[in-house]
Amino acid sequence: MSEYTYVEKPFLDQLDALGWQVIDHGEGVPGDPTISYRTSFREVTLKGVFKESVKAINRTDDGQEWLTDEQLNDLHDELLNPPGKSLVEINQNILHFLLRDGEWKPTVDENDLTGEQNPDVKLIDFDHPERNDFVAINQFRINTPGRVKEHIRPDIVLFVNGLPLVVVECKDANEYTANPMHEAVKQLRRYSDQREETHEAGLKEALQLIPELREQFWSDVKVPGEGQDFNQALEHAGRVSDFLDFGELMCRDALVRKESCGGHFREEYQTSEGEALRDDENFSFVSAWGYEGEGREPTLNKEPLHFENVKLATRSYK
Repeated sequence: MSEYTYVEKPFLDQLDALGWQVIDHGEGVPGDPTISYRTSFREVTLKGVFKESVKAINRTDDGQEWLTDEQLNDLHDELLNPPGKSLVEINQNILHFLLRDGEWKPTVDENDLTGEQNPDVKLIDFDHPERNDFVAINQFRINTPGRVKEHIRPDIVLFVNGLPLVVVECKDANEYTANPMHEAVKQLRRYSDQREETHEAGLKEALQLIPELREQFWSDVKVPGEGQDFNQALEHAGRVSDFLDFGELMCRDALVRKESCGGHFREEYQTSEGEALRDDENFSFVSAWGYEGEGREPTLNKEPLHFENVKLATRSYK
């Protein structure tokens, strides 16, 4: 109650006074995505607002809007699939995309009204801020199926032209929160999936779900055909079973190996540049998991790696 009353609501009121459109969901869990200009709680942008706003700020010299609906959809899809390996790199690329000062720029194939080829597109009008669309939404629900929690709800998200540019975590200093700044940063890291315990919890959850999927598979699987003929459906069923076993093995080994190396990459173990962060002192071995029977924990066997002629070194892929 105090967090919403003393921190969240006053900030929303301040934004409203500054001219932002405020969508206040109160303190509960939102149940209707259309209130926040979305068709589902899986969406992280306000696509309709984005298309309307970007179309309005891109005009010809005589004031005509020229972007087509297809071009606006392509620009939106491009924003949802940015280049980059790490969260920092992705955010940097999106920033330069919005500023139009990097190699990756918002462009379309043609301005149909003028015939200009590959024209740049403004996603935010920095020269005339009043022409942009500003929306603030609290308790911005985002469904996260298959993750530790079924959804996350940042306290307040600030949108410019339908794009989420700022996430605000509100904390009230009270008898239950000794260090509100620390708690807020921790919460923001969870939203961006940066906490170590978030990754570990995801792996542990997978190790609980895979046996349930395996049981459901063997209970429901139907293999058509006759036993005396070559049966590709049976082969496919066997492959699904193998993938379930392989997936469980990968999760188990990834949970134990607290480093990033080669094809094994855990996001919480990486350099500031997004490169794999190895731990040669503790994980310089080959893992071999021994099957101990149905319903029993497998045994980890370690074969140490010894390097005599080649020194261990960290490679750079840049």
